[in-house]
Amino acid sequence: MKMLRDTILELSSLRDAFPKPDAALVDELLLRRISKWADDETSVQTLVDDLERLLGGVWFSTHERHALVHLVLARLRDLVDAVGGMTMNERLVLFSLEERWDGSSETDRAALRKKLLA
Repeated sequence: MKMLRDTILELSSLRDAFPKPDAALVDELLLRRISKWADDETSVQTLVDDLERLLGGVWFSTHERHALVHLVLARLRDLVDAVGGMTMNERLVLFSLEERWDGSSETDRAALRKKLLA
């Protein structure tokens, strides 16, 4: 199963392969939003909704590039749609939050459960 870090790697690869204007869109909008997500209070559902909304508001220089980015985000959407059948440990690993969980207070753990739709 894909993980959030796979999405980051795929978007980074696309950014590196795209010409500068398109690369900036991937970097400044999508990768920046994902990097902020780990520390904010929004859920994985909100993250995916935000990314899809951001993608809907930008235009890449070709339809092919837009489709490639859309495919990466669709795979992330599939991951988020599948969290309902996962244990908390699986969710923590898939979204790279296991270190944040370890040693956290019960209040912080409650916030992480909410973030991961548990």
